[in-house]
Amino acid sequence: FGTPYIVTIRNTDLNFFFRYFLHLRSDARQTLLRAEKIIFISEAYRKRMIAHPYFSNCREELAAKSIVIPNGIDSYWLKNTIDKSRQVIQKPARLLYVGKISKGKNLLKLIKILVNLNKDGTKCILHIAGNGSGKYYKEVTDWIKKYPDLLVYHGAITDRVVLLSLYRNSDLFVMPSKKETFGLVYVEALSQGIPVIYTKNEGIDGFFPSETGEGVNCNDDEDIYVNIRKILENYSNYTFEPQKITGVFNWNNLAEQYCEIYNEITLPSAKRNTCTS
Repeated sequence: FGTPYIVTIRNTDLNFFFRYFLHLRSDARQTLLRAEKIIFISEAYRKRMIAHPYFSNCREELAAKSIVIPNGIDSYWLKNTIDKSRQVIQKPARLLYVGKISKGKNLLKLIKILVNLNKDGTKCILHIAGNGSGKYYKEVTDWIKKYPDLLVYHGAITDRVVLLSLYRNSDLFVMPSKKETFGLVYVEALSQGIPVIYTKNEGIDGFFPSETGEGVNCNDDEDIYVNIRKILENYSNYTFEPQKITGVFNWNNLAEQYCEIYNEITLPSAKRNTCTS
């Protein structure tokens, strides 16, 4: 219809539709080529899509109009960001998981790794906040009941004050998700000064400097195990300033970026105004 548009690429686009709905790939290609701008929530997804063999003959064209704009976090976390990251680790170390209890989040794998860490002498406790249902949820709760000294289940936490306290009393946030468009909980954890374990080529990968945590292969137990130990045993290396790290996730600033993009593609240059949010 001649209407300029932008398109945003998310988890399900790359990991579900593009992967399994092969008959729709040509439509996806045309949608991207005709878009004025292509927005990615994470740098990891931008790299993955542009590098895909299917786009080999139009890679430069897609790259030229691709831009990364992350999701923002609730202003509550920005207003309550601490000045410096945690300097001293607790004994035993307090690990934290916040999220839905589902197979895609890999919590059961994480629990088994934590049990092995303790058996091997790395003393740590995992605090779990979240809810779920079905067979997977039952498996997780069965493990929690089996190891009450190592696993502390808080259920779903809706009070941000309680969740804030949980973050601040933790040493390391761990969520090796299988698929993750972005993962706001990682940024919430960083805002409270604790390093994070995340999945390579998913979510926040590529956003932050090395001192904020470690990326892991979500399907490799040994890799997750090694990187948890790496952070716990070299904790002083993971020192950062939370305010500098999380400031870019302010929704007002992100809205400004979107407004500028819409102005750019819809208005003649002489009529463009700075958008206010």
